[in-house]
Amino acid sequence: MTLWQMSLSGGFLILTAAVVRSFALHQLPRKTFLILWQIAILRLLLPFSVPSVFSVWSLIGRAGREAPAGNALWGISGQMAAVISAAPSSDDMLPPIPSAGLQPPDLRLTLWAAGFGALALFFLFSWFRCRREFAASLPVTEEVIRTWLDAHPLPAWQRRRIQVRRSDRIRTPLAYGIFRPVILLPKNVRLEKGPELSFILLHELVHIRRYDALTKLSAALVLCIHWFNPAVYLMYLLLNQDLELSCDETVVRMSGEDKRSAYALTLIALEETKNRPLFFGNSFCLNAMKERITSIMKIRNMPFTALIIAAVLVIGIPCVFATSAAGSRQTETAASIPDTAFSEEEYGQLLALKFDGYERMSISEYQQKVWEMTDTPQYRTLLECFSQNVQIQALQDENEIAAFLHYILNPLTGDRWQRRDFAGCAVSDFPAPAENALLEYNLTLSVQDGQKVTVQQYDDARAGMAEGLRAILNDRTREELSDERFMDGQIRQETKRLISRWSTDSLHIAVETSYLPFTDETSSLRGSREEEEKREYPRATKADYRALFTLKTDDYPELPIRDFNKNLLEWGNDDSQGSLDRISCDLIYRDRQVELTPEEQAFVELSFRLSSMENAKFVQSHYTGRPEEDPVIDLYLPPKQTADGTAFCDLYCQFSWHITDKSLLTVRRRDQAVSVLLTAVQNFWDSKSLDEAVGMTKEEVVSILNGLAQTYSTDQITLSTQEEYIGFETMDERGLRN
Repeated sequence: MTLWQMSLSGGFLILTAAVVRSFALHQLPRKTFLILWQIAILRLLLPFSVPSVFSVWSLIGRAGREAPAGNALWGISGQMAAVISAAPSSDDMLPPIPSAGLQPPDLRLTLWAAGFGALALFFLFSWFRCRREFAASLPVTEEVIRTWLDAHPLPAWQRRRIQVRRSDRIRTPLAYGIFRPVILLPKNVRLEKGPELSFILLHELVHIRRYDALTKLSAALVLCIHWFNPAVYLMYLLLNQDLELSCDETVVRMSGEDKRSAYALTLIALEETKNRPLFFGNSFCLNAMKERITSIMKIRNMPFTALIIAAVLVIGIPCVFATSAAGSRQTETAASIPDTAFSEEEYGQLLALKFDGYERMSISEYQQKVWEMTDTPQYRTLLECFSQNVQIQALQDENEIAAFLHYILNPLTGDRWQRRDFAGCAVSDFPAPAENALLEYNLTLSVQDGQKVTVQQYDDARAGMAEGLRAILNDRTREELSDERFMDGQIRQETKRLISRWSTDSLHIAVETSYLPFTDETSSLRGSREEEEKREYPRATKADYRALFTLKTDDYPELPIRDFNKNLLEWGNDDSQGSLDRISCDLIYRDRQVELTPEEQAFVELSFRLSSMENAKFVQSHYTGRPEEDPVIDLYLPPKQTADGTAFCDLYCQFSWHITDKSLLTVRRRDQAVSVLLTAVQNFWDSKSLDEAVGMTKEEVVSILNGLAQTYSTDQITLSTQEEYIGFETMDERGLRN
């Protein structure tokens, strides 16, 4: 859940509880509302919720589906025709890249952080001031206090020792501390046996037993996080009042209802000298004295019906307002839309294929439904754009939509759905990179009968196999990881167990693995290689990237290549701090230390990188007088090989691009053309198993790459394969083994 969703859900819960409280405060146990506030705190802190058919969001969702809403994210099925008509035409099939400039989410994050910081500083200042004053207190050693504490011990499971101290800096008793609780008495309290002292100590003891200081601390944290939500301020106020009301009720019941008047008089006597507000402790007489006295005098034995009503409220209100809608996957998924330039309507079309209950469908049923819905050129083109988008591909293991696209929709509804490969790797967890072993794997899932395998079974098998393979290196010693023969045996044994666990008659699973062990030799080789490849420039800083992002204006994607390249060249010439060299070095060594958003990463790795290459060729032409050459970009594909090394296949390729007129082609179109080509080559390579790859010739590979380059060329940009620089090597000696 997003912060906004948490705050909205918690706000409804708070307002509902507050309304009920205003009518039933004296008719129900005071602890009822205290429990509701504690549930509200959890709702506001935990970024997830439990789906419930009783949730108010389920009702809202059903109403929204019945109404002819105009937002494709929330009412997709009723307006699919309108959404599809807005999809790009077949002539406009390249996927969009992110827009530039300062985005609203960044501004909202800045405002939220400012509010959080201001409130956090306020509470911290209050806490330090109170601690400084409390530190000046003196321990109480009178016999009457020791006797009382011995007669009222804390429960054995709490294992805390209460201190009683006195201070001339406070005017009413209070309790503070969580692990080392303290009852702090003012100097004017008479330390003699009597009802007044007993009431005071018992009141503070109840606060300590219930960890009310921790509750108040949690409420302060919630207020800092959700400072923009007025309902949270209301909850904070009512929570503090209900902590005292509930404590008063407990004291009266422990002392006897006949002591209500005496207890109320004690409160009144101390009210005249009450303290300032205490944010992290619990004061004997602090909040709403009139309400407290009224509440005390109305304490009585609750009828059984009141207890039933209280239980219903404590269970019912959270079930309605603290849970999420059952079956509202599209609504929840919409909140996790990746930050790309695809429109909400386009995302709506993608989310429309995530049908309610699709996991329980057989693969054949799901395919049929998807194929029927996407049986238009516009829809198929849009899905192709989604599949080839670099940003979404990079988020396949982090984002719900990207994972659905990569692991469910594409594998099960594409042309080669019967057999799909999923590659991955696992690395041991030692601190130094050179000390780690590496396990690369390729999963092949073959569907034998689409009617007998559900989508959930397919995805569980893929995820379960990947998780099991990654776990093989967990908790291994260096000695074990160095022993390649031992690890090969462990990998074979665990792979066999995993296949037996997840494979069925209708879903066959095969695994190819490659293990690179940790040894002293490989460690020294890695170290020497790192020395050979020592960076010429240090890694770029946040300031370097901020300087570069001055070129990332709102309209930069629509700028002609000529204008954007000129701006980049001028920025580089004026770069006296060396930002250009450090960022370029980051790209070469792929070891950036600055965290970038997907949008910023796309700008650096596409727009900046490609224009830098073009500018380099332009400058070279200017100084040599030769015609400007086309820039070249290379692509290393992950090798395919067996665990024992008897078969392998490597592919390295280069592509160039030629721009007909730099004053006509925009940055967006240039970036799209190159990125889509690279993605298509990657997809081609990923789709090939080791057996298929070693069975191909270099001529076949070159022909496929040329075809892809031609497919994504336009009349404004021509993509070409550098055939002389294609490296395709294969070896298959599996048939020579005894």
